[in-house]
Amino acid sequence: MKQAKKYIKSSSFWDYKIEKRALKNEKVKKFWLARKINMADWQGIKKKDLEKYLPELDIRPEMKNLLTLFLEHA
Repeated sequence: MKQAKKYIKSSSFWDYKIEKRALKNEKVKKFWLARKINMADWQGIKKKDLEKYLPELDIRPEMKNLLTLFLEHA
């Protein structure tokens, strides 16, 4: 059971197993953020990560605009 702790637990990743330490890789981090946003799974997303990666995320333009406005006014 200890092995399961090293993986991210989320309903957004039913088809992937992502190790927590993999989030240090920017490519994985961007994939993770885009996937969570597209699946409306906001748990664990940090504002600083949104500010850093939002322009590069593969998400719907409407959502990107909404999040941009959020960050400008938060």
